[in-house]
Amino acid sequence: MLLAAIVALISATAFAIGAVGQHHVASLTPTAGALNPRLFLHLMRSPMWWAASFGDLFGFVLQAVALGLGAVSVVQPLLVTGLLLAIPISAAVDHRKVSRPEIFGALLCCAGLGAFLLAAQPTAGNVKISGHDGLLLLATVGPIITVLFLGTLRTSGVLRSVALALCAATLFGVCSPLLSEIVHNLHDPFRWPLAAVTGCGITGFLLTQNAYQAGSLPAPLACLTITEPIVAVMLGVTLLHEHLKASPVAITIIVLAVAAVIAGVAVVARHASETETAAPAVPTAA
Repeated sequence: MLLAAIVALISATAFAIGAVGQHHVASLTPTAGALNPRLFLHLMRSPMWWAASFGDLFGFVLQAVALGLGAVSVVQPLLVTGLLLAIPISAAVDHRKVSRPEIFGALLCCAGLGAFLLAAQPTAGNVKISGHDGLLLLATVGPIITVLFLGTLRTSGVLRSVALALCAATLFGVCSPLLSEIVHNLHDPFRWPLAAVTGCGITGFLLTQNAYQAGSLPAPLACLTITEPIVAVMLGVTLLHEHLKASPVAITIIVLAVAAVIAGVAVVARHASETETAAPAVPTAA
């Protein structure tokens, strides 16, 4: 578990650096609709975007290694530490100071997930997912992703970036337990979880670029880093049957921890909205 935690922290660092680079490039491109090919044609012309994307890929590989060493409910919450790194790096790239609300919101998010991890004391579960589990996953998560995606078509600015980030984070959260299952069954990798991880991962990556383009980095990144582990832990418990501590004290701390996470995201998103209002508008593609 200790080695899994160390690898997860390195993965979080890679994700943070990748997120800052991708956001910097995406925020300078003309606004386009979700999954619009013109956005990605613009992005692929930038060496910085390619370098940041390879950083993301490196982080994903390390995440897979960490999931092979420890439980989903241990690895995923640790990835949220990338938020603490990404905010000051983003401020440095954009030549601005890190605001107190950004620091407070990020610390509140990380403290909440840290408290959850200590209170829940997650343990490893099964390493095999059946086809029935896949149908259940599609029936429960599919409608949520559909509603979030439709929400991106009716919003703009920070709200749109948050909706896109929530949609992408849900897809990434689905990938985590499936990736854990694949890593633990490398002798038979070519099954439906591999196809699901590929589809969800690519779609989530593309939606993330749209989220970075639609708003300042803290809001979508906070939603990504918080929502993904929450979805992943819930699926780890339901699909992989990982166990969480369920004493009254633990449940109380877990509820307070989730409330702290939600409050932290709200603080970061609100500050991002104020920053975007004061910033010059990005040109819109014809």
